[in-house]
Amino acid sequence: MMDVKRIRIKEVFLACLIFAIMFVGLWDFFAPSVTLYEAENAKIVGARFANKHPGYTGTGYVDYKSKSDEYIQWTVDVSRGGPYRITFRYALGGKYNRPLKIIVNGETVDEGLAIPRIGDWDEWDSVDIEAILQQGENVIKAVSIGKSGPNIDSISLKYVRNDIFGFLDN
Repeated sequence: MMDVKRIRIKEVFLACLIFAIMFVGLWDFFAPSVTLYEAENAKIVGARFANKHPGYTGTGYVDYKSKSDEYIQWTVDVSRGGPYRITFRYALGGKYNRPLKIIVNGETVDEGLAIPRIGDWDEWDSVDIEAILQQGENVIKAVSIGKSGPNIDSISLKYVRNDIFGFLDN
């Protein structure tokens, strides 16, 4: 009798787990997808493509040259609207931090995203920001403000779940 109860409990648990993975989206919680967009493939205004410093992904990176108003603009496509973590991969070997203004779909989401100095142009790090993306096409723009900008290698996007089961998702 006891073995039958254990088997039934295991069967019910397994059935619930399969249901959660298939229908509630728990799979996204355990294995969220991350999409990478190389900076050199984006629209570049003022800044320049470069590949002098090693450690980048893709074919190179984008090097901001002027103090202000240069930008990298990515057009990204997402299958689900909602909150996303946008990760900027960068190198910054200068003497000062170099913030960037981040604009998503025409709206400023950060007037001066802190990009901290690493100390060496051959070392790469990342900084994150959260923004709401709409389902379909979105435009993400990183604009230099005041002190040029870092070398940007790429951005990556990761959907941020509202709750463990996704009931609050759009």
